Order: sequence, then structure tokens, then C-alpha cells
Amino acid sequence: MDYLAIEEFVMMQESVSAELLAETFNIDDFDAEKAINRLQILGVISNEEIYEGEYEVLQGGLPIDVVSLAMLDKKLSSIDPLEYVAISFYDDPEAVADYPDVMDVFYANTLDIDYPAISNFSTFFPNAEAMADFIIAAMNDGKKILCQCTYGSSRSAAVAAAIAEAFYDAGDLYLASFRYKPNKFIYRKLLTALKRKLNKIVD
Repeated sequence: MDYLAIEEFVMMQESVSAELLAETFNIDDFDAEKAINRLQILGVISNEEIYEGEYEVLQGGLPIDVVSLAMLDKKLSSIDPLEYVAISFYDDPEAVADYPDVMDVFYANTLDIDYPAISNFSTFFPNAEAMADFIIAAMNDGKKILCQCTYGSSRSAAVAAAIAEAFYDAGDLYLASFRYKPNKFIYRKLLTALKRKLNKIVD
């Protein structure tokens, strides 16, 4: 089941039902209800029913989007790039994602490795401090932040979780989600940098 496609479809609606998802994505009722549950966990749709079987789509949530490389073009076609900045992870310098010229992008050549594979914690993810500066500047400018990596699951989700935690105490939206598997080291190193720069207590 393509949860990202379902979420992007839902975000274009004012309300949604499991029946609508089942018909639109040709899935059974059980999978449609499971998708509804995940969207509630992510805060995309309300936990309260508008009326029987239908849910309100929450607009104006956190100004953070997570997207995979495969879905990037579709996402870019649905947003105003002047309202966004992007954080783009890549593995191969020859395969850097292409963004509109008007969009500020922070490129991070950081592999998706995590505990206990990292042998030198001090040198892994060296651009955490610069990324924190980029994020704070974007938030101060009222920009939304598009977090992108290859699969939209680990590195980008770690950044989204760190931003959500540092600014809204809402990191669990990503850390506790079934959809994401945030890279723990990227999350911790970026969150520490963000909290220090925002003069918050670093635990």
C-alpha cells in the first residue's frame, strides 16, 4: 500500500472517508481503515468524525513535509516553491535531486547509516550545525521545510522529527509513526544543535 500517495491525496481534500480511500486506491476496507489510523497518528486527519465514517483533513499543520526521491517531482508540482526551503540528502554526487531555482536547498551528502554501524560519531554528519542554522533561518522567515531523502523514511524523517521536537515538542509524530524509521544519530545530532542554537535545554 502506497501510504505516501494516500497522504498526498488526502491533503488535497477537505474531508475523507475509508470508503473513499478504498475506492480511489483499489484497496480493501481493512487497509483503508489502517490508512485512516496512520493518518490520524501523523495528525493529517482529525481523530473526531465530522459525521459517520468521514474525517476532517487538518490543514495548516506543522510546516514540515517528508518526501522520497521518487515522489519529489509530484510534490514539487503541488506546492509553491517560494513558500518552501528543502533539505536534500543524497548518496551519489552524480544523482543530486533537481529543485526549482527559486527554492533554497541545503544539500547533505550523508549516507544512511545508524547505530551501531557508525565507528566515529564525531565525524559522522558533520553538517548538522550548518543544517540547524539553515532550518532556524527558514523558520524565522516563515518558510515550510521539505525534507527529502532516497526513500523518505530515515534521514529525511530524522530531520523532520528534530525540527518538530525542537520547535513544537512534537518529535513523536515521526518517531512513533509506523511510516517512518528516523535515523537516530542524525535526529540526535541535529536536535542537539537546534536546541543549543535556540537556547533550549539539551538533554
